[in-house]
Amino acid sequence: MVREFQWFRWVVPITPKKVARVLVAGLHEESSEILAGWQSHLVVWCNRIVPRLLERILLMAAPISIDRQKHYL
Repeated sequence: MVREFQWFRWVVPITPKKVARVLVAGLHEESSEILAGWQSHLVVWCNRIVPRLLERILLMAAPISIDRQKHYL
């Protein structure tokens, strides 16, 4: 949702226009959870089923130092 987004590897940015459409549709439906893009759906599903696996995947994807990764693992 941000211009020239390169913080996480493997993440395909979503346009602000698409996020706005999803948010408006979710607000009209009074959804308790509004997810924009397939990656957000995948993350929620994975977090519900295997949260530790998701945590490890996010640590690999996020550009943090090795010392900080050891702290989380």
